[in-house]
Amino acid sequence: VGFLNTSTVASSGHFLDAFLKGMKEFGYIEGKNLIIERRWTEGRNDRLPALAAELVEAKVDVIFAPNTPSVIAARQASSTTPIVFAVAADPVGDKFVASLQRPGGNITGLTIISGELVAKRLELLSEAFPKVSRIGFLYSLTTPGRSFQVAEAKRAADRLGKELLLEEVHRGEDLERAFETVSS
Repeated sequence: VGFLNTSTVASSGHFLDAFLKGMKEFGYIEGKNLIIERRWTEGRNDRLPALAAELVEAKVDVIFAPNTPSVIAARQASSTTPIVFAVAADPVGDKFVASLQRPGGNITGLTIISGELVAKRLELLSEAFPKVSRIGFLYSLTTPGRSFQVAEAKRAADRLGKELLLEEVHRGEDLERAFETVSS
C-alpha cells in the first residue's frame, strides 16, 4: 500500500496509526502480510508529483491518498493504479470520479463536504430558523472544491429566498473581520 500524505509524520502520524489499526482489524499486519510505502511531503506540496511517481514506480497495489492534493498527484502519476482517498471536498467536480453513485475509473473514497450537502445544510438552517433572511457563509477558495461549494450555496440561497453573505477567510485572524462584516 502506498501512503501519500501532504503533511508531516509529527502532525499526521496518528492518521497512519489509525489506518494501520483498521487494517489490523481486517487481518492485515504490517511486516507480515502488509507493506506500507510511506511518502510525506513534510508540508511541501510541490513534492507531491515526485512522491506519487515513486509509489507508482514501486508498483504498489493501491495508493491511499488521504486528501485532495494527494489524490490530484496520484491521479497524475497513474490512471491504472487504484487510488483511495479518505476525504475529498468535491470528487465529482475535481473529476476524481464520474459520479458519487458510480465512481468508475481507478479512484474511489469518501466525501463529507460536497456541494449537495452545503445546499442541504442551508435548507435545514432555513427550516430550523424560518424568520432568518440573511445567512453568513465563510469560505476559503484556496481549499480545493470550495468554489463549487460556494456556487451551490448561492443557488440554494436563491432558491430559498435567503440573502447569502459571502466572506472569504484564509487565516484565524480573518475570522473577527468576517463575523463583523456578516453581522452588520
